[in-house]
Amino acid sequence: MEMHRADLPDGGAEVTIRFTPREAEALGGDEMELLERLGRGLWAMVDWRTGRNREEWWPVILDAARLIKRLEGVRDAAVRDNPTNTHGKLAAWLGRPRQTIASQQRAGTLPPVEQTPEEQWARTGDRTVLPRWASLSGRVTNEIDDQRAR
Repeated sequence: MEMHRADLPDGGAEVTIRFTPREAEALGGDEMELLERLGRGLWAMVDWRTGRNREEWWPVILDAARLIKRLEGVRDAAVRDNPTNTHGKLAAWLGRPRQTIASQQRAGTLPPVEQTPEEQWARTGDRTVLPRWASLSGRVTNEIDDQRAR
């Protein structure tokens, strides 16, 4: 995976993410959903930084919450799979007090004892494990649940 930012002659910028064929196949289009949700956050940041008023904030709140849930699944998978985790290392990486990390691990909340649907999705790409909701592009995120609802 390669990421680039290029400044454009008109003062804008273009951001490009390039996936190898293997990476693109493994992601199966999920990158677009994450980028759509991140994009909504970037639009809100532009509005705040340029003083533009936004009439409705619910789309930003909704997309940010859903993006965070997905990224928590990625984080939980990484925490679960890292054999060298210590409370000190996790505290430094997550920006939390060591005692909090130790308490969360004892309680089985970091990572959760059972894989969350978001962690399962991060590992497998299986959208059927996720709560049902549509992406900004109109592409149904959980197509199997959508078909069952018909």
